[in-house]
Amino acid sequence: APGTDGSGAEDETPREVVEPDVIRRDGNLLYVLNQYRGLTIVDLESQTVLGNAPTSGYPRDLYLRGGRAYVLVGYAVEVTENDGLLECAMGARIYAVDVSDPANPAVEGSINLEGDFIDSRLVGDALYAVCASFTYSWSEGGDGVAVAEVVKEQTSDSWVTSVDLANPADLEPVETVRFDGYGGLIQASNTAIFVAASNWETGSTEIRYVDISDPRGHMAVRGAVTVAGQMADRYKMDAWNGTLRVVTNTWWPNRETHVTTVDLSNPDELAILGETRLENASGETTFATRFDGPRAYIVTYLQVDPLFVVDLSDPANPVVAGELKVPGWSTHIEPRGDRLIALGVDDTDGGRRVSVSLFDVADPAAPGLIERVSFGDGWSWSSAYGDVKAFTVLEDMLVVPFSGWSESGGYERLQFIGWSPDNLDAFGYVDVQGSVLRSLAYGAHYFGVTTEEVSVIDASAPASPVVVNRIPLAEYVADYQPLAPGLGVEVLQKWQDSSLSVRTNQNGAPLSEAVFVTKNSLSKTFAVPNGLVLVATGYDESNGWRGYYEVFRVDCADSAAPVVAWKLKVDIQPWWGGWWWGGWDVMPMVDAAPGMRMPYYYPWYGGQDDAVQMTENWLGLRGSSEAYPENVGTETPTQGLAVVNVETGELSGVAGLGYPEVTSVLADGGRFWVTTRYTARPDIRGRARSACYLQGLDPATLEMGLAANVPGTLLMRDAATGAWLFEDTQYTDGWNWARQLNTLSWDGAGGVVRHLSRLAVPESAGTLLARDGAVYYPVYGEFNGVGSIMIGADGKLAAGQPLSVTNGWLRLLDARGDRLYLSVCGAAVVRCDFGDDAPVLAGVTPVAGDPLGLRFGLDGVYAPLGYAGLAVMPL
Repeated sequence: APGTDGSGAEDETPREVVEPDVIRRDGNLLYVLNQYRGLTIVDLESQTVLGNAPTSGYPRDLYLRGGRAYVLVGYAVEVTENDGLLECAMGARIYAVDVSDPANPAVEGSINLEGDFIDSRLVGDALYAVCASFTYSWSEGGDGVAVAEVVKEQTSDSWVTSVDLANPADLEPVETVRFDGYGGLIQASNTAIFVAASNWETGSTEIRYVDISDPRGHMAVRGAVTVAGQMADRYKMDAWNGTLRVVTNTWWPNRETHVTTVDLSNPDELAILGETRLENASGETTFATRFDGPRAYIVTYLQVDPLFVVDLSDPANPVVAGELKVPGWSTHIEPRGDRLIALGVDDTDGGRRVSVSLFDVADPAAPGLIERVSFGDGWSWSSAYGDVKAFTVLEDMLVVPFSGWSESGGYERLQFIGWSPDNLDAFGYVDVQGSVLRSLAYGAHYFGVTTEEVSVIDASAPASPVVVNRIPLAEYVADYQPLAPGLGVEVLQKWQDSSLSVRTNQNGAPLSEAVFVTKNSLSKTFAVPNGLVLVATGYDESNGWRGYYEVFRVDCADSAAPVVAWKLKVDIQPWWGGWWWGGWDVMPMVDAAPGMRMPYYYPWYGGQDDAVQMTENWLGLRGSSEAYPENVGTETPTQGLAVVNVETGELSGVAGLGYPEVTSVLADGGRFWVTTRYTARPDIRGRARSACYLQGLDPATLEMGLAANVPGTLLMRDAATGAWLFEDTQYTDGWNWARQLNTLSWDGAGGVVRHLSRLAVPESAGTLLARDGAVYYPVYGEFNGVGSIMIGADGKLAAGQPLSVTNGWLRLLDARGDRLYLSVCGAAVVRCDFGDDAPVLAGVTPVAGDPLGLRFGLDGVYAPLGYAGLAVMPL
């Protein structure tokens, strides 16, 4: 129904249709919807970030209206507590953010929407969100029943929800209308939303007319029309002068391109006016399509790129007016009068390079190619292939993102191309960090908005543009080490060139400039007085891509100016985890500790632990080398341990571990404890058997202590009781086996080994986490949770009470004391307290991503989240 102005008279003012986007500019303020950090406001004049409002979920659309930013996200996970359990729900969400003070944007309100978020439009005062759900069809066979007779019906459906924006603090849906089919593509006018849902079983597409003419947001589902084939993107549907024009592609073997026109004069009875098939496009896939007034420009591709000009001036009789064949294909077309600017792919010379073409369509019967420019190395691609708004067309300049690989690694670039109606000029490019989302011109500069930064570009000399400033939006926080309350060191990794840097952080804000460390991948960091030790891994391409370690000590005594105090390259191949298996013969054990009478024999078990560990001032790097200066054990080493003194930055040495199988290396108490396994002959049933031994390596001398025969692989030594904890496997029935935990008493220096206790690990238990006198493990079932096994004051094991946690997935992060921390659904860090009483859920902290790990400080628990930043939780 038409709206009124409040006096009873009809309001004839046309409502504006605002297309969705992930950036908005209002004067000098740039609003960026970043996929990692939420809504970020950038001042283009001062080239600084003014404020940020974190949001949860994958960002989709951003609108500005009346001092508010409306943020639409999909896949938003919400973790809520219900009767002692955490429930994870995923859906779409709309945030209302007060941006009246750009330095302090604040979420005023939000509303959750059911289903997958598809698209949206802001029309006048109403926001329309299209969501859908999809249930895959499936079939059964067997028992003589024909498969075609038992195909389950597709139950996908779509819906449009209109939201009243009058009260941002209390967003309310006005109405929701539903219809069958997964409406994956939409187009909108100020009176209607057209929702296209493909039916893959029938090979057709149903287009539904949703009436949105009521300015207050009330809607009505009107008629529908079915056309042959499927639509690839929203640019293949357009409403103009009372006619809906549609371009579809049928499936193989008869792959055809159809242009269909639909009469919109009676929305309740949509009728096909006309249809034509592109005869010279049989067997080809439809790529770029653009409607421009009475014409449609369509690009298809199989071996060459035909550009078709379709005359739609008579909607009842669409006809192909002209055709042009050129190499490659176009992915997007921008009409500019009687010229077309097309982004595409140049497939000449056996490669795939990004290209831009300029076409002359002044005479629709004889379209012509004026010029084409291509760029990138042999293989390059553009983020604008999938998101056409990343392709920027200005008055005399085109700005095109492209990506590729070079000898130095991957790159992300912005190419500048000058254009006029008669030619294209390929100028220079700049390198940026992150995938390019948008670019724009403001003042004397161009700005490239990526997933990681806003690049400020001086293109006054377009042949050699220069990035003059980088405004960070999302940096990858790979690790964090607390130094003092409120003060710590962030480790930042850039994935395009693998560069690592460190920066001090105070109370959540950068304190120092980022200090470059290396161009290799982070392995691990360790806290040391007034700084940290950082270990990285790299490859030497001049030496057959052999790997190596790099060790750095970062001094933060001056927290405002951290420095790299020393660095050391260790030429051993890093250990990536896995197993070294031995042979079948019984292997004698020399220098065994006294008190051993009968060796334990166990089936094979492959363990995996950290390749990099530290104890006191000694750093251990596990890896392999062609030769070892020192050798412990009696076998030819297949791996070794490099030891570094982190006080002096000197290599103590590299010891080859000459044992048939090393199942674990664990740093504790100033020693590196090495668990080894020797295989024995099979038992009388042919089942494999083995024996395990534990020895301590002195990092100062690289001498190995006496061995103790132990039941399994060392998990930890409990500092409170001195008990040693081992994970073991034993046969049960037949060839089945089960895990066990054992505790031992041993002085670690060759004394008598005494078995304290043994306890079976539940069959349903996942990977074990051993910390501070306890073992935790995930338990999966109707509700996922955690179980525990505790080491008592006498060193004996006791099973704890399990704790049900969530209906979603969980992952054990770390533990400190009797507190266990979990990641739940990648959206919350959950603290579980395991004290003397029953375990309880003690705290839930929402986070913007799945933590990479945890670091414990004096004032809190820190979780590096990669591009999502750093989360801080109470102890």
